[in-house]
Amino acid sequence: MKGWCVFFHLYNDVPLHLFIDEYGIQKTVPGQVGFSVTGNRRMNFCEFRINKSGYNSYREFTPSADKIEIALIGDSFIEGFNQHYYDSTGKKIENNLGNNVEVYEYGRGDMIWPINCIF
Repeated sequence: MKGWCVFFHLYNDVPLHLFIDEYGIQKTVPGQVGFSVTGNRRMNFCEFRINKSGYNSYREFTPSADKIEIALIGDSFIEGFNQHYYDSTGKKIENNLGNNVEVYEYGRGDMIWPINCIF
């Protein structure tokens, strides 16, 4: 059975090394690079890059007083394992807003927001 699953790629392949940081936030282990593979026979094959903050992003968080900074916080659409990290939602927004804007992405695809956002 394992041979058939590998041959037809009947499994998901994403970075699954998760940890809870000092603030109680679930993150992916920083520094991972590779390809997110989902669906039968690689229907979705996208490059990922986990930054130092533990999120799939083309950008490291480097605050600056010289630029406008936008944080995108969300679910799997912001996490972006369904598209290349360098062609993410945040990157598209940044490209449309111009050179004076930096967009940071903080997405977790497996979070249940109403439960995790209760204070």
